[in-house]
Amino acid sequence: MSDVDQLLKERGQQWGDAISTHERIAAAWTATLGHIVNPVDVVLMMIQLKAIRAQINPDEKDSFDDIEGYARIAKWIMGHEANPELQKGLPF
Repeated sequence: MSDVDQLLKERGQQWGDAISTHERIAAAWTATLGHIVNPVDVVLMMIQLKAIRAQINPDEKDSFDDIEGYARIAKWIMGHEANPELQKGLPF
């Protein structure tokens, strides 16, 4: 299991299903901002946050792992990549 696979598994166990979580965040941001935000928009904005952190501290590997993890979540949301953990019924 790669570092990013492990990270996604741990975060899923901690925070719940990644897809539904990003749907909930999108709904909250839509209400706050007054215009539609979709789950992929949430992912892209989180990637920007992590990219800025990586720029500030490029020696810290975590931001790069987070970027990779968010990209994988975007692929799951768009159906470009299967999420075997979800298919197994694990709580993430």
